Amino acid sequence: MPDGFFNALVDLTKAILPRPKNAAYHNMRGFEYNVKGNYDKALTEFNKAIELDPKFAEAYRHRGDAYELTGEYDKAFADYTHAIELHPTFNMAEINQKVARKHNERGETHYKEYCTTKYHPGIEQYIEKAYAECARAIQLEPTFAEAYNNRGLVYSLRSAYDKAINDFNMAIELNPNYAEAYNNRGRVYQSLGKSECTKAIDNFNIAIELNPNYAEAYKNRAMTYSEMLNIDKAIADLTLAIKANPSDVSAYVYRGVIYYNRGDIGKAKDDYESAKDLDPNNLPVMALRMMIKGKTIFK
Repeated sequence: MPDGFFNALVDLTKAILPRPKNAAYHNMRGFEYNVKGNYDKALTEFNKAIELDPKFAEAYRHRGDAYELTGEYDKAFADYTHAIELHPTFNMAEINQKVARKHNERGETHYKEYCTTKYHPGIEQYIEKAYAECARAIQLEPTFAEAYNNRGLVYSLRSAYDKAINDFNMAIELNPNYAEAYNNRGRVYQSLGKSECTKAIDNFNIAIELNPNYAEAYKNRAMTYSEMLNIDKAIADLTLAIKANPSDVSAYVYRGVIYYNRGDIGKAKDDYESAKDLDPNNLPVMALRMMIKGKTIFK
């Protein structure tokens, strides 16, 4: 627990103890618990604040946040509505936007959890949670480009490519300068095979034009060029990817495999050494080593 958060709770607790009927302090304490994600304790504090002051609009608003983020949407809506009745300057659109961003953030976290532990039993729960969070974010804020992009990533993992493309299209429509959405749409076209390689390249080109240091887009374009047997362009893009992100182990491995397959063993060894220095226990790095040693474990 961060010292700042702990100290804030200690200070608030000290403030509450001598003044147990101070609604404002219970509200602030609940807000701190909300920030930390301890929603049960947050609800207890907001309930106390509202008990002490039934017209405390801010406590209803914050309790609405806690309900929203624990999936009790009807209770959340009721609290938000009552907060606005008590304090008409509260804006439901503003509240929805703030909460939507929290749902999107949690969806992105679940997506990353899935990607980093996808071979573990029961991991499907993370992708289900990621979908639910992103869908709720879009429901609350239908013009939230990042939420469409993140839901598109979830659809991609589910191989629901048409839905993924639709979400990336929407993200781009809402934000035409969204380089990541172009890159992700390009990855979907890449997954669809050689017939869609040109569309994939077009999307990676736009992503790179928008962000010339976008290492992932260079790497993805390189993989597509490799699929199209344009090996020189693939190597050039992997070199640019490494320049943009010198710590990307996979870029060295991909380039090393390409060098190996074209018979340039010396350069393949150089890329293996660079990748090994970054992550000696990485499985693709070890596979590249075995290839170079003559054990062709994959072609």
